[in-house]
Amino acid sequence: MKKIVLKTPPISVNQLYTGRRYLTQKGSNTKELMSWEAKKQYKGKALECDIGLDIDFYVRNGRSDLDNLLKATIDCLTGILWIDDR
Repeated sequence: MKKIVLKTPPISVNQLYTGRRYLTQKGSNTKELMSWEAKKQYKGKALECDIGLDIDFYVRNGRSDLDNLLKATIDCLTGILWIDDR
């Protein structure tokens, strides 16, 4: 099992995208930072098979929406760790 630690705090989907398709500037910056961190730790090819995924979030305020953080994190890692998140 490969462990990847991202220190860039994920942002919610609402901050990542405008509407459902357009990446915001903050979203672009966050995605670039998270992608860079993942690429530095994972040197393999993007996977095209079934995978299991464990994600631990450490949130400072108890008001973060974990569903949104999860989606944003998976979107940022698509194309690096796996080909597509479908």
